Amino acid sequence: NSLTKTIDINQYHKTNGGILDLKWIKCSLDLTLLSTVSALGQLSLYSLNDITKPILCENVTNNQTIALSHSWLHSINNYVVISDQQGYLTICELDNTNSLRFSQSWLAHEYECWTSIWDKHDLNIIYSG
Repeated sequence: NSLTKTIDINQYHKTNGGILDLKWIKCSLDLTLLSTVSALGQLSLYSLNDITKPILCENVTNNQTIALSHSWLHSINNYVVISDQQGYLTICELDNTNSLRFSQSWLAHEYECWTSIWDKHDLNIIYSG
């Protein structure tokens, strides 16, 4: 099917240590991105127009700690929370030029933080575990 796009993550896996989480994010009516976090502690964004290389690849954890999950908040700007293997949560903001700005990071757990998600009703709350 010529309308079907596939993403070959084998090349990514060879150079970036593996994808631990991925999400689709709808930035606008015309722009949908694929977002991933990796074993090297990187958040990457891919455009559907060119999935061979990321439009953004940023370290989002301390000392290349494994990033385990991420969750996007779209109702107010484009905020993302990233959880990692050391128990940290990190919040970043994606601006309109697809640049990532770090907002805050804190130790939320004594052990790995395998998942994180924004509360849909109270944007000041993040659940993690």
